Amino acid sequence: MKQEIKISIIVSLSILILIWGISYLKGNDLFTTDNYFYAQYSDIQGLKVSSPVMLNGFKIGYVKQLALSNNAENKVEAELAILKKYTLPADSKALIYSVDLMGTKAVKIELGKSKKNLEDGSKIEAGIESDLFAQILPLKDDLSKILKSVDTLVQSISNVLDSAAQADLKQSMSNLNSGSNELKMLLQSERNRLKSILSHIDSVSGMLKNNSKNLSNAMKNFSNISDSLAQANLKQTVENANKTLLLTAEVMQKINSGKGTLGALVHNDSLYTNLKNTTENLNLLLKDMKENPKRYVHFSLIDKNKEEK
Repeated sequence: MKQEIKISIIVSLSILILIWGISYLKGNDLFTTDNYFYAQYSDIQGLKVSSPVMLNGFKIGYVKQLALSNNAENKVEAELAILKKYTLPADSKALIYSVDLMGTKAVKIELGKSKKNLEDGSKIEAGIESDLFAQILPLKDDLSKILKSVDTLVQSISNVLDSAAQADLKQSMSNLNSGSNELKMLLQSERNRLKSILSHIDSVSGMLKNNSKNLSNAMKNFSNISDSLAQANLKQTVENANKTLLLTAEVMQKINSGKGTLGALVHNDSLYTNLKNTTENLNLLLKDMKENPKRYVHFSLIDKNKEEK
């Protein structure tokens, strides 16, 4: 008897565990109490039983049941099981949306602002959130038309071009491909040089950054110099220089025309001739004095002493 009791207990526990596991896989938790809300959709967009109910990306419940309502519109009524610890304002919405690119559907709770909360078993406003695929779907026909037009254009161009033009186009594409390959090879061969250039640029920029204070001082000094030059009376200085140049030109013009003493000295050679003659005579006199000094100087010290005696 004891062995039969043990076997029956084990079988019962196994059945309970199996029932709990199946319910858990369906999204039902036998040990958790939930609040149930009902939303009616005209199209559930592929929503399934046990699909999650999300709030700000966090799962707060699941879809417990889906069934057609008895009203004339034949809407689908979804029973949403939501944990009791989450309260929903009365103006909240239950929106069906796509979870991933594969089109998996779930329900997203959009909280309202009402101070009154939904009670267990009450209805919640339903809706469907438009996704990217729903927005792209209307463009399907237009895209097909565009592709057909492009295909027709390509065929027309192909018909217009003769064999020579097609060969030239093919050659151009080949040249473009070879050019891109050559550019790639050039970049690979000059990689070290490019690295060196970039390192030099980096070092120069670092040097400029390190000497930014000195450069600022130099620019400040240049600014002071420019301010000083701006404050200086350069106009008056230039006018004075122009006056001086004009006077100098007038003096040179008078000298060239023979006016004044300097003009006479420049244009009249009589003074030069007289100076030349005088110099020659003076040289002859000095030469004669050197050769015959007695003609000009008399030394009579002895005779003078005799006369004194």
